[in-house]
Amino acid sequence: MSTLTPDQAQLILTATGLPSLRAEHPVTKKVIAAIPAEKADYRPDSILRSAIDLAWHIVASEVRFLEAVAPGAFDFGGGTRPESVRTPADVVE
Repeated sequence: MSTLTPDQAQLILTATGLPSLRAEHPVTKKVIAAIPAEKADYRPDSILRSAIDLAWHIVASEVRFLEAVAPGAFDFGGGTRPESVRTPADVVE
């Protein structure tokens, strides 16, 4: 198995990765903003994440991915939603 060179990785990132993120970001933001604030704690089952926790997870995962690109290492800490994030509007800000 061969590894990517830095130039190849940059080409893949700029040709496919970033355009995909740029296209998906506004859609993700609209979907999260559409979660009714009064239903943010909704979860279809007690073992599943609430709507607000799932929204936070999606956003935090995107940020974690982008922050891992430059150093080439993932930080898997900090997955808990901050107390200040209580509504879908807080997530999309």
